[in-house]
Amino acid sequence: HPHEQITGNYIEVKENNLPIKNSVFIYQSSDQTVWIGTVDDGLIAYTGNFIKHYRFDAKNKNSLPSNRIIEIWEESPTILWITTNQGIAKFNRLSGQFTRYTPNSRLVRQGPDVVLYTSVVAQGLFTIDTVHNTLHSIKCVDILDEKNMSYREAGMMSFSNFEFDKEGIIWAAASAKTFTGLFHFYFTTFLWIFHATSACYQRSATDPLSIYNKL
Repeated sequence: HPHEQITGNYIEVKENNLPIKNSVFIYQSSDQTVWIGTVDDGLIAYTGNFIKHYRFDAKNKNSLPSNRIIEIWEESPTILWITTNQGIAKFNRLSGQFTRYTPNSRLVRQGPDVVLYTSVVAQGLFTIDTVHNTLHSIKCVDILDEKNMSYREAGMMSFSNFEFDKEGIIWAAASAKTFTGLFHFYFTTFLWIFHATSACYQRSATDPLSIYNKL
């Protein structure tokens, strides 16, 4: 198992010392390891047999970018992506090393094309090049509202969350210069569509593009 081979920058702690009071995000990876992100004390891995604690180390560029964890996401059994308030980091569970990216990057998702995507605060959507450890901006054309009014703010977006649906469309909780709310993105047109907060979406038996079920 990957968790049995980690030899990176961590400290083993006793189970009764687990700082769960500071936890803000809990995630279970495919091997059943429980990962706990804390508000100011780094990342904790609990396998059932032992606990490991990963923290930011100013002297180690391969440690966490920050001790404030926002999100944990598993790309594969050996790779986790950690979002901190100082950017995303790729965690190799075999080596125990974190690869840091730009401090303003937030969240990681994998598209239907198997490409990894992230966002950068006030700069929009990016792809992740894991070979060269770089980010590449997706040049979005525009933001339109549901009445096709143009806002020209696509390059100013910040994301609090985003996900791909079954059609490969990105749905995002985000903000731009003028507004905050729900957006979706078409790769065919490179347009963001803003949905007014007063809109109500319901399941329609005759519309295959409506939501699948009641929320």
